[in-house]
Amino acid sequence: MESIDPQSNGSKPAICADRACKPRYSSSGAEFQRFTHNGRVYGHILDPRTGRPVHHMENVNVIAPTAAEAEALSTAFYVMGVEKTLQFCDKHPTIGVAIVTLPNSRGKSEIVTANIDETRMEVLEQ
Repeated sequence: MESIDPQSNGSKPAICADRACKPRYSSSGAEFQRFTHNGRVYGHILDPRTGRPVHHMENVNVIAPTAAEAEALSTAFYVMGVEKTLQFCDKHPTIGVAIVTLPNSRGKSEIVTANIDETRMEVLEQ
């Protein structure tokens, strides 16, 4: 199995790996391109409806029929949030997603998936 590291700088392990997703895989998040001001996190992904940074989830990973679709959808899903992303995937079975949610009050994130064969995915711990 080949690991695909969405944070190519090597500081963290891959969030997921899929035997068949390269090159139709994309990941979006604000883990590295963000800043904090007055206790609020501001990322580089903007909601086009408001022009403001969004931070609905830690990371979204998409597998799609083409790399262009995966890239466009990973950013769109990050803006849309978990519920709307899952609704979209329910209507589009060729689009797979693995979402890392924002940490809860205990500091734990969840991984939410849709249309992903979990026998082909591995979640790697840091």
